[in-house]
Amino acid sequence: PGSHRPQWRAVSVEALVDIMAHRMGILSRILSIPVVVLALYSHSSPLRPQKVTRTIRSPWLWRGYPRRPALEYDSLSCQASRKKQERLSSAPSRRTYNSLIYACVKAGNVKKGVELLAQMQREKIQPDVVTFTTLMSAPEAKVFFSMMRNLGIAPNAHTLSALLKQHRKQNVSWEMSLRLYKSAKQLDQDQELVNNYVSNALMSTLNANGQWAQTLALYQQDVRDEMDQKSCVHVMRAAFQCRRYGDVIALWEKFRRNNAKKDAEQQEAFTIFILSLLYIRKANQAVEEIENEINSIANNRGKIFKLWLRAIARAGLWKTKGRAALAAMASEGRNLTTNHLNLVLKEISHTTSPENNARDIYSDFRNCGALSQRVGHLLLDQLSRTCDTKFLRQIISRHEIHFDSRTANSLLKSCNNDWKEAMEIFREMATKEIESSPLTYKLIAISFEKAGKLGDFLSAIEDSGLFLSLTLNPDPYKGAIAACGETGRWQDGLEIIENMRGAHLRPDNSDFADLTKAMINSKKYISVLDILRKLDLLEIEGIESQTADELMKASFQEAMPLEVDNRRKAPKLTAGLTTAEVSGRSAANIATNTFLWIKERLLPGEKLGVRSHDFLLQAYLYDKRWGDALRVFDQMIAINLRPTLNSCNKLIYACRRGARVTQALNIVRSMRRMDILVTVDTYNALVSVCGSGRQWELSLALSKELQRGNLPGTPINTRASLVSYNILINALLVSKKWQKALETLHELKANGFKPDNITFSAFEFHAKGIDPKNACSLADRLRNDHGYDLSPRCLRRIVISYADSKEMINHTLSIWNRIPVDLRGPRRIIDLLIITSCGAGEWEKGLDTLLRASSVGAGATRRMLHALGHAKQFDIAAMLFKKLSLGNQADYETLLAASAINGKWQTAIALRDEMHSKGLDMTSGVMASLVRAYGINGRIREGLEIFNEMRMAGITADSRAYTSLITMFSREGLWQEGLGVLGRMVGEGMWPTDSSYSGLQKACERSENQLDALTELDKLRKLHEAKLGSRGPAKERSFYWSY
Repeated sequence: PGSHRPQWRAVSVEALVDIMAHRMGILSRILSIPVVVLALYSHSSPLRPQKVTRTIRSPWLWRGYPRRPALEYDSLSCQASRKKQERLSSAPSRRTYNSLIYACVKAGNVKKGVELLAQMQREKIQPDVVTFTTLMSAPEAKVFFSMMRNLGIAPNAHTLSALLKQHRKQNVSWEMSLRLYKSAKQLDQDQELVNNYVSNALMSTLNANGQWAQTLALYQQDVRDEMDQKSCVHVMRAAFQCRRYGDVIALWEKFRRNNAKKDAEQQEAFTIFILSLLYIRKANQAVEEIENEINSIANNRGKIFKLWLRAIARAGLWKTKGRAALAAMASEGRNLTTNHLNLVLKEISHTTSPENNARDIYSDFRNCGALSQRVGHLLLDQLSRTCDTKFLRQIISRHEIHFDSRTANSLLKSCNNDWKEAMEIFREMATKEIESSPLTYKLIAISFEKAGKLGDFLSAIEDSGLFLSLTLNPDPYKGAIAACGETGRWQDGLEIIENMRGAHLRPDNSDFADLTKAMINSKKYISVLDILRKLDLLEIEGIESQTADELMKASFQEAMPLEVDNRRKAPKLTAGLTTAEVSGRSAANIATNTFLWIKERLLPGEKLGVRSHDFLLQAYLYDKRWGDALRVFDQMIAINLRPTLNSCNKLIYACRRGARVTQALNIVRSMRRMDILVTVDTYNALVSVCGSGRQWELSLALSKELQRGNLPGTPINTRASLVSYNILINALLVSKKWQKALETLHELKANGFKPDNITFSAFEFHAKGIDPKNACSLADRLRNDHGYDLSPRCLRRIVISYADSKEMINHTLSIWNRIPVDLRGPRRIIDLLIITSCGAGEWEKGLDTLLRASSVGAGATRRMLHALGHAKQFDIAAMLFKKLSLGNQADYETLLAASAINGKWQTAIALRDEMHSKGLDMTSGVMASLVRAYGINGRIREGLEIFNEMRMAGITADSRAYTSLITMFSREGLWQEGLGVLGRMVGEGMWPTDSSYSGLQKACERSENQLDALTELDKLRKLHEAKLGSRGPAKERSFYWSY
């Protein structure tokens, strides 16, 4: 009652009652009317139409509802409700129509839903996206989608998800589904809905069409930290089908981290995860994972128990854990079946000792029921390795296994060296009219060979009387040759082939393949070249591709150094030597000759496969013939052969020599075209090549791309490793980008990695190429930020590199002071530092270095004294002279020069007298120093006297003495006397220094007769050049050079 349109309440009651009646039955219809009426009228406020439509669309009403087209009561009741509304003059809304259409489509009556859609349009009610989303669940979804677009209604994520589900049911091309997904990504809507609904539907469609790689690419293009369970299961299934088992394991870790709920999706994901572990030979881990999860899995436990048994058998843990698994199955009332035994027997074939496990498994499965022929044959095949023929016959009789060729072959395998028992089994086969195959004869021949009677095999077969003559049946010959191939008896194989030809039987390609295998497996080493020659003598028709692969493998192994587990052991090859060092033939030559020989003799229709090309490529890389290896790679790409990932990575690493960055990038492009996964090792190789080419920007870009991860064409969760960071740091240091290298080191630690010795050794190795100023900053940052000190050897290498640089001497000395005194290396480094410091005018630091050093060379000491003299620090020079107890000829001359530079003529005279008292020679150097000391003080007369006195004493004046004399005259303006001395030098064949000319020129310019003086100087210069040449002797060009 009231003014809130009570007719809505009446219509809602009738619709709900009709629906509930159809759901609950006729009897429950009467009982449900009061319940629905009370439920609707219990609200204090009037019931809104939205509440009614939500009730009609409620999932609990439709749970278990039968979708049968013939059952139309539901939709008819909804039509009646609509007509009743019309009679009550209340126009239905769009929401009501949407609910009615939903009810019709849910019931499977799409026709009534379409009629309602038409009725909406006639009543001028515009359908919306909800209307068409409801209709997308019908088989005519494509028609409704076109209608929706014609009306200009934009689809949402739910619409496209429903449409993609219909595409999967109707086998619509997956390309169209992919285009729909791309359009959904462009919608201006909640992308989380697009990711959860649309991507799930698209992944399901792609997997249904076998497009596993597209599913993985879709995931890697739109990777999300949090994925719903269905998406993760779809991607795991696709990765498993693509044999990307590492990706399955990474996805499972993500799935388990984000989904704690134990449901069907998790169980399916767990199953795929366990199977992946089995395929990559991690059965022990699979057993541990199952033991951790077995108690928490509630549904479909039988499948989990099968996986558990398989994992235990594959891991070879049957004795320790197999019986515990069987006991757990028995505790839940699960019986053992032959299916369980079949699975376990298949798995133990991958273990090291399947015969022992087979006995234990057979005893545990004895009560599993009658064995089928397939399981029985599998059991016999595994037990045949026990070499217990009697036990196998007991199993055959106990389980009534049919005696056929497979059963007989298992018995023959168990004979070992009992050739008589093998012949009895052979006669039993003939008695039961079982046809013998070449495998049968091969097993009998192996028994003869183990007994040392292989030569008697053919005669024993012929004497058995089971057929008229060997000339009518080539199978015994083929079996004998195959046995020779297994045991490496190639001489016997050659003899058997000759016997075949003598019996007018023609050996086929399989016989020659077995003979080739015998030569390769021979205990006595045969080179590949000899094998090829022997095959040529046999005049074979051709080579099969499988035999070609074995020959290429043998040719590559022949060139390798001798290994302990290498079957092809040459007596002349000792450990550490290669074939090239012994015989002069390299790996590339051997592999090339073998490859060309095979190529000429391939059978028609046969082609050299990936393995043959791969061995040739590796041989070229081993001999560092990078260009030939790249040509083999290009040839493989041209004929659509996929090189192995290992070969591609090795080829990229080979590009480092010569910094072939462009070629390395082209190799990666070819890998992507051939759908070869680009792994972390590939990125590392590429970054290393870019580093060798000093393309550090490209190295950084590749590293950033690797750190983003989940790139198309790469394994899932591909991330930079510690090795990746080490290679990047090395590449940056090669380009002298040490600041970037330190930033990368910080990033390495921020990503949870711990720097190792290789990380810091890169800084150690490349620090010598960094100038001392930056080396100081690098050492400080490494010490302060990472607690690492550069080694004394590294610091010493930096000092040696820049010890003669005057511009960097301050920073070089700073590096030098960081080195412990006892680890500073040879004395020549200290001498060079002191000499460079003096040359740069840094006499204080040079003196400090000299005083700190335990031992200094005489040259460095004299250089220090000379530097102190030039720095007007003669007193310090004199103290140093006494402190170091210097006293030889050169030391006194150096100190004399220092006193002369400082104008201390009295000290110079005293030093001369001291030299004379010690019996040291008076040389021209002493004369020059004394003259210069007097000249600086303006004592020309004393200077001339000392010059003449020493000449009278028999001391020959050289250019140094004459230059000092010219300098003394020039300083006092006596240019005529200076020109006289200069002329005397020319007369004695001496070339004056530049300082002599410059001093005279200044004296001439200051004189009163400037023009005449300069003219005389110029004439004298020209005279010198005419007589002595344009340049004088190199050792006389500088006065102070000798010091």
